[in-house]
Amino acid sequence: MSEIAPIDPSTLETFERAMRSESPTPVCELLQLCVRDAAQHCVALGQARSQGETAEVSNVISDLTAVSSALGAWRLHSLCRAVEELLATHCDSGALNLVSAVERECGEVLSQLSGLTTPAEST
Repeated sequence: MSEIAPIDPSTLETFERAMRSESPTPVCELLQLCVRDAAQHCVALGQARSQGETAEVSNVISDLTAVSSALGAWRLHSLCRAVEELLATHCDSGALNLVSAVERECGEVLSQLSGLTTPAEST
């Protein structure tokens, strides 16, 4: 079985095409918003995890689940869903333990997108 990329290759290709365009497109704007939000959620998630604040973890994970879906970041999405399920069954310690994996995966996604967040300049 092949490994799932941090971001779906076809989605990444769409982002790359949009970012190479001469003028900003709605896809560019969506990408920039999602990257900004994912970075903020990752920081907030780490803080909530380190303080054991499961209610805040739940809030942030919910937002990050939506952002990861918009980005085509399916591994991250799957991890977020797993944390949501653990929290729903009151397995707080399991959820908090899995948050570290979410943080690592979020870093992978952001790293893969780091070169795409500014549209190409006209020459």
